[in-house]
Amino acid sequence: MRWQKIVTLILGFWFVISAFLPYILNMPADVWNNFFMGILVILFGFLMVRNFDFSVLIIILSGIWISFISFIPVFLTKPVNMVNSLLIGILIVVMSIVKGKQVVR
Repeated sequence: MRWQKIVTLILGFWFVISAFLPYILNMPADVWNNFFMGILVILFGFLMVRNFDFSVLIIILSGIWISFISFIPVFLTKPVNMVNSLLIGILIVVMSIVKGKQVVR
């Protein structure tokens, strides 16, 4: 198992956990977005561990969404939420691209 897959799963678990941390989130939209996107990353992360190639694309799209959501004004109420979403999204995309390049070889 490649380390990128494990990191992607850990990032998904963190994103689910961060949905319930009071110092990060304060709006219901934040909670639902973090929770469902974290679950999506975890589910497709497990598929990526099992070497389903389509899961890499879905995880990349999820990472892009997680990064993009941090710039929507409704989600900008707490700077720590923006930083959390932006960093997690970028890391998910980078880990998936590195994993995706290894699949193509």
